Amino acid sequence: MTFPFFKGISQTNDQSKGVYNAIYITNTWGKLDKNKDNKFSKNENERTWNRYKYLDTNNNNEVFPEEFSKIKIPYLDNGGVRKLNVLYKETKEENLYLDIYYPKNRKEGQKLPVVIYTHGGGWAAGSRHGASNASFKTVHMDLLEKGFCVVSVSYRL
Repeated sequence: MTFPFFKGISQTNDQSKGVYNAIYITNTWGKLDKNKDNKFSKNENERTWNRYKYLDTNNNNEVFPEEFSKIKIPYLDNGGVRKLNVLYKETKEENLYLDIYYPKNRKEGQKLPVVIYTHGGGWAAGSRHGASNASFKTVHMDLLEKGFCVVSVSYRL
């Protein structure tokens, strides 16, 4: 499915200039709208609905593609320099991206120790965006405060 109203919205520091955001929205919508009726509702998957119901801007208990296109991809808000959606590998299945988070006190040209975050999920689920969730966020923010660079990578499941 393509989103004709989607204009390649991107966040600041987005190295893909909106390309990754469009791919993320299209792929995620494809997983949500399993019956291909161009809407997603609580009846389709209650657990998932609870995660996305805030996008239902007209409160009709359904999310349509135009509403879903407003989703914000979760990233760490570290207060320092971020390089988001850096393409590091092109494959037949999908392109692979990574996010680089620098400590806010970094000096230009300074060499830093690096921690690479690879999400769990039993080779079936998860994404690099887990770096900004719950306990992972706490750990990554602590690493950044201690002067580490954190790189969160996607990989093929």
